[in-house]
Amino acid sequence: MWKHYLCDAKGTDVKVNEDSGEDTGLVVATRPHKTFTSRIAFMTNIAYGRDMAQDGKYGGTLVLIADGDSTPWTFAESATKYTEDSTDRFYAGSKSIKADNADIGEYCEFTNQDPGAGSNIDLDGNYVAFTMWINVDKDWTSAVEVFFQAVVGGSLTGTAVDLSNYFDYLQQDTWHFIAIPLADMGIAAIEIDAVRITQGNDDGNKVKYYVDLLTLEETGSPIAFSVKPTLGTWYYINVFHITMADALAGTVASGTMSGLSYDKFLGLASTEGLKFERYRDDVLVSGSSFQLTNLGDMMSMPNAHITNAIGDGTNTMISVERHPQTPMVLKSEENDELRVTIADDFSQLLLMRFSVMGYVETR
Repeated sequence: MWKHYLCDAKGTDVKVNEDSGEDTGLVVATRPHKTFTSRIAFMTNIAYGRDMAQDGKYGGTLVLIADGDSTPWTFAESATKYTEDSTDRFYAGSKSIKADNADIGEYCEFTNQDPGAGSNIDLDGNYVAFTMWINVDKDWTSAVEVFFQAVVGGSLTGTAVDLSNYFDYLQQDTWHFIAIPLADMGIAAIEIDAVRITQGNDDGNKVKYYVDLLTLEETGSPIAFSVKPTLGTWYYINVFHITMADALAGTVASGTMSGLSYDKFLGLASTEGLKFERYRDDVLVSGSSFQLTNLGDMMSMPNAHITNAIGDGTNTMISVERHPQTPMVLKSEENDELRVTIADDFSQLLLMRFSVMGYVETR
């Protein structure tokens, strides 16, 4: 049996490199050499370009369905796994709806009682979406399904949507804002009189979660801004940068620090704020979502810091920058996309832009 060895020019056997521990043998390339180019990209929207100072807030007269503190729509359940007025945790007020270890097929339902129980609501041209805040306590995994669906005359109608597709369920013990367009549910042009939350597949995980401020919205829509890698490339993002300006005089506290409120975006008091998310083939990637409702949320992110703060006595502009420990990689063949969705009235700001910086690998 023949044995083969790699030798250097003097015929000496190749040694293991003492510094790296790697074999110094011949390296064989199996693809063309990688090339990288630097790239700065702004989050853009087809209608608004990179100008994020837009109104993405739902408006008009909303219909409150349930919030734990009151019962505008009549609550009912198929099993004793749901509580309509839990005080365990809440987003607003002092109560919320709790789902605790429901079995597959068990549900809670809310029936319109204005002007009477079971009265139909005409959605056609009058409403645009359902919204809610949700907080997961435990055991919501990728195998868990929780369905939200419309009801009319006691029968389910339209399409059942899985709430897992609308928020980052891996981030537990925090409140997430969910917006479900009526078009997703196939009910944009019909009448309904109730909505139902049903436990779907659980893969043995008995999930526990809370819902607050379940509403039917009359007008408006959140606005998504995004960046994607170009075809045939991977985009390695290692800097996230947001700049905003507002009609705020600005002060310097004690001569050492900017006089900014942690619970606002400059002068804007926000409730829904903006959501930072990564998508793959138009599906939210679990563990990638962050809800930011004020400057405090932004500065709470690891490696985040204010890089610029300027003012002219009338207006103030700041930039917040974040450097992740490892780059976020967007792959064109996976149809990766980074989105920032505004769900509040950011048109109150004078300017808001979100940019990223990194390098592009040509594949």
